[in-house]
Amino acid sequence: RARHEGEDGRVSLWAEDAWAQVPQGVGSGEGPSQGGCPVHRVTVRNRFTGETVDIQAPEDRYILFEAEDQGYELPFACRMGCCTACAVRVLEGEVAQPQALGISIALKQQGYALSCVSFPLSDVVLETVDEDEVYDQQFGEAFAAQALDPSAETIERDDFALELADMDE
Repeated sequence: RARHEGEDGRVSLWAEDAWAQVPQGVGSGEGPSQGGCPVHRVTVRNRFTGETVDIQAPEDRYILFEAEDQGYELPFACRMGCCTACAVRVLEGEVAQPQALGISIALKQQGYALSCVSFPLSDVVLETVDEDEVYDQQFGEAFAAQALDPSAETIERDDFALELADMDE
């Protein structure tokens, strides 16, 4: 929080953070494409339904939103990158997900992404994953340690992350 707090005590997130550099409105991921940008083939293997979704998605549209606009249903909940309901594993290709607050940098490096805030940067093949898989990898070890050892260090609640999520509604 201190990193973003100004002299007046107010929090400004619209500074240097990569996730804050995403444009708003047209080409923002949610809205219509601004056009003139590369379009990539996105294949999503939905493990829950057995369906494979193939779409063409421009680099300035979120994968989830583009799939929905083309008539497909994929898992989601918050649509803001704060939960893990839309988590996917990137099997091939590359996505940009600067606003994916719901998963750690380590999980991103392991190939996980949130389709609700992921832009395709190349042709990609994605596979839906169980939300619990991502959640357990992020928090399971810490929760297990506390459950087995009452003297273990407690997990500190991140009120700043909650503030971020609330500001986007």
